Amino acid sequence: MMDAGRHPNIELLSYSEVEKVHGYVGNFQVTVKRKPRYVDEEKCTGCGACLSACVWQDRVWSEYEAGLGLRAAAYIPFDQAVPMKAVIDPYSCLYLVKGKCSQKCMAACEADAIDFDQKEEYVNDEGKDFLKVAARGNYTKTINGKSESLTEDETIIIESVRGKWKVTEKINPWK
Repeated sequence: MMDAGRHPNIELLSYSEVEKVHGYVGNFQVTVKRKPRYVDEEKCTGCGACLSACVWQDRVWSEYEAGLGLRAAAYIPFDQAVPMKAVIDPYSCLYLVKGKCSQKCMAACEADAIDFDQKEEYVNDEGKDFLKVAARGNYTKTINGKSESLTEDETIIIESVRGKWKVTEKINPWK
């Protein structure tokens, strides 16, 4: 994942959900909902100062630790997260829930990355010349007139360059 995050031709959309996919082979359009993380990804250095300063320290059950550990309202999802950027939980942060907090996280952030004004935004892939998709397991699809099938353990990499689809790789990690 770290290599993908550093690759100049790959744009990671972290803290996002695929909202809609429509179209047909050679002409797919994808809409992605980017949730507000209340931390500017460009400015955040991942230093963790906001995590330590958060007044809601050790009061929220950690999803990463399956509810067995506690975290702050400002947190980095896990130690090897890519990108290594903080997130502020909108359901736990006192400022976002009640509108009242000492905002020690903002004071601790030397990069001035905390942004409580962030809103949900939608991103789509229109105008992109290149798209790469991975599909895995029990899948059959006709691509440019050729039928491609996968077994449960296989992964296929499909690329589209300016609307022309081709299979570039077929992987079975168990062989």
